[in-house]
Amino acid sequence: MARRPLHALLEEQGILQGLARDLALEALRQEARFSPEESREVLAQVCAGLPCAPPDHLEGDWIAALPETLRATVRQRWDHLRLQKVLEDRYGERVEAHFLERRADLEQVVFRLMRLPQQGLAEELYLRLIDDDASFGDLASRHSLGEESLTRGIVGPIEISQLHPTLQGVLRFLAPGDIHPPSCSISRSCWCVWSTAGPRASTRPCGTACSRNCCSRIFRPSSRPA
Repeated sequence: MARRPLHALLEEQGILQGLARDLALEALRQEARFSPEESREVLAQVCAGLPCAPPDHLEGDWIAALPETLRATVRQRWDHLRLQKVLEDRYGERVEAHFLERRADLEQVVFRLMRLPQQGLAEELYLRLIDDDASFGDLASRHSLGEESLTRGIVGPIEISQLHPTLQGVLRFLAPGDIHPPSCSISRSCWCVWSTAGPRASTRPCGTACSRNCCSRIFRPSSRPA
């Protein structure tokens, strides 16, 4: 049986693609440049919550001066912050246009959710909510099958595009404080009751997290091979 070339085996297993991606990302991270003020903030962030004092500078192999048990965590944070900085410098001017073009998908929502095992129970709780002014949070904590039982039914903030299409449709037309009747269109074994817990985010990029998210979204398509 003829031996296959090593590069063909590596490519078949996806190893070459992963290696090329890692090298490309590291090349991008190497472009990151921080002002003295930014450097102080970066040093505080990479060591936040760790049992060590932040280093005095970002010169040379400064991570090697940290305790060995902390280096992997600090390096991961450092890599993330460097890539984030490069993306903001490259794509920051395109953020608002990207957001306005995709705002329907990037819009964030906060809502309450109960996942229930039976239609009868879902209808009973729905009537208690609209007729008896029962607490959605109390009912979710007591009856919900999902993680919502730990959050009193609160889900989010989350980008609406990440939700099930049926849930997206409900939330786009549900006003804050409204309750949607029980539905089984998401899961055959689970009845759901929804209620918004707050308004959607602004339709303009108004925060650092949103800006960084947009930069990442702009970068991902441009990083794919032709």
